[in-house]
Amino acid sequence: FGHDAGDTVLRAVGARLREVASSHPRTFVARHGGDEFLVISAVDESDPAAVAATVAGLCREVENAVAEPIVIEVGPIQVFASVGGTWGRGPTDAEALIAAADSQMYVNKRAGRGTPISVSSVDHRRELAEELVGAVGRGEIVVRYQPIVDVATQVATGVEALVRWEHPDRGMLPPVEFLSIAEDLGLDREIDRHVLETACATVAARVRETGQDLQLTVNISP
Repeated sequence: FGHDAGDTVLRAVGARLREVASSHPRTFVARHGGDEFLVISAVDESDPAAVAATVAGLCREVENAVAEPIVIEVGPIQVFASVGGTWGRGPTDAEALIAAADSQMYVNKRAGRGTPISVSSVDHRRELAEELVGAVGRGEIVVRYQPIVDVATQVATGVEALVRWEHPDRGMLPPVEFLSIAEDLGLDREIDRHVLETACATVAARVRETGQDLQLTVNISP
């Protein structure tokens, strides 16, 4: 609907976030850039589970506030927020907080609207970063294949290669939980190379075995 409508929406979202913040002590709102906003709050809870519940609750309040219809010149419209929440103890680097919240936002986006909000601490992200170093060499980064099927013939014509982290303690982790960390650490090229080589070798072996051509689709870091 044009830039003016976009500005109206941004102002409305900002006002709603300020309203949410006003009901929480020591909480403020900032526009981070574009259509990204930050809600920063000092939480008194010391128990990690209580902190997680408080952060998740604040995220849900933000999500609900933004989803209310906004009136612009053409009439009421509805927009939705993708929300990610994190927390840190003691002196915590602002960039680390934003990166962790951003990572959680993509986890929640993948889960879909209406599902429970997922939050995690900055320490959790740091632990994952430490554990991700050497994961390829340890054989923990694995490739799973999703078949692409011709509906008319019910025959698989290709596969999509999907990376997973088979974590020894945390179980099978999807890419949204670790790829942004890999990019921050400069490990994305190593993971991309591993996935490409593994997927090509696996599909080539399958083609030799069956004599049937398969199209291979691989996602890599931009």
